[in-house]
Amino acid sequence: MRRLFILMALVVAVVAAQTSDGVAGSEKELERMRTTTEEARAAMEEARPALEEARAAMEEARPALEEARAAMEEKRAEFEKARAAMAPTSERALEMIRTMRIMRMREGLNLSDEQVAALLPKLSQRDSLMLSYRKAQAEDFRLLKEELERRNPSESKLSQIMDRLKKREAEHHKQMRELRDEMLSVLSVEQQARFVIFEVEFERGIRRFIDEIRERHGRGGRSR
Repeated sequence: MRRLFILMALVVAVVAAQTSDGVAGSEKELERMRTTTEEARAAMEEARPALEEARAAMEEARPALEEARAAMEEKRAEFEKARAAMAPTSERALEMIRTMRIMRMREGLNLSDEQVAALLPKLSQRDSLMLSYRKAQAEDFRLLKEELERRNPSESKLSQIMDRLKKREAEHHKQMRELRDEMLSVLSVEQQARFVIFEVEFERGIRRFIDEIRERHGRGGRSR
């Protein structure tokens, strides 16, 4: 019996010791959490002036940002207005080029009225095809450039754009060859030879004319 009492006393002592250690551990954990909380609170208080300063700077910069945004909107409106104004001008310029071309073709190739009547719709169709082709290609070039400027360009998107460019180019060349053959069929052999030379020289003259206008415009802009 005495041994039993001794054993029970030992068990009670062990349990009491474990309980005491658990309480002590909990108190230490609470103290650690309290210290961490106080440190975080102190850090927040220390950072408060910087946050207030940043907020004040943002409020101070707000009018300038609003002014810049308004200026951008104004510039955008001016750009849209200028683009809208340029469209009719471009159409008129294109019509002038067409008129000049057919007049010089009539003279240089010695065209009859019937030949002029047959060539005019073909020339207009060719101009329309060229404009739509260049516009579509320019848009895909823009998309291609945007994708390449990304940090990780998508190969699938690049492949899709490249496929469109190649297919459109092949189709365009096919259409232009067909139109050229139709125009040449209206002409005699000598007129065909003169037409080939005329096309190159006329295109060269138009480009030279455009370059001169751009150069004059550039000089005028710099002088201002």
